Amino acid sequence: MQAFLSPYKYGFTNGALKACCGGGGPFNYNSSVACSEPLSTSCAEPDTYFNWDGLHLTEAAYRFIFKSLFEGSYTTPQFKSLCPTSSLAQAFEF
Repeated sequence: MQAFLSPYKYGFTNGALKACCGGGGPFNYNSSVACSEPLSTSCAEPDTYFNWDGLHLTEAAYRFIFKSLFEGSYTTPQFKSLCPTSSLAQAFEF
């Protein structure tokens, strides 16, 4: 929810609603034009988009969600504290 309310704060400089890959319009979304079709366009920097195609999120968005759950205060106890070794915890660092 944080990224939808303040996308620029988290590096999503193209906002939370505009799709990276799509068929045009103000949000680069057209339900008749899939990303694999010739009429679709893809952005050059998907890490600056939260939304991939109007239905799915970008890798950057999923990374943000994972890190928020893994490192944030959304779970009790925190996921990071449940890792038995520091090497396992390091495996999840980005």
